[in-house]
Amino acid sequence: MTQHWIIEALTNLRIYAAENNLTALAEHLDAAIQLAHLELANLEKAPPEPPPRDGNSKDDG
Repeated sequence: MTQHWIIEALTNLRIYAAENNLTALAEHLDAAIQLAHLELANLEKAPPEPPPRDGNSKDDG
């Protein structure tokens, strides 16, 4: 899927953080990478979004 670029970007940031002794940031980026993998996997399994509702509906609230 085309959104996997975000994994690469987060990984590059994580490498930079680790190489520059930004330990806490590197750990948080590890968690962000794991979360991105999970969310992207869920997007790939999700059914397609329904079309937007017609703006003429009186059921807005």
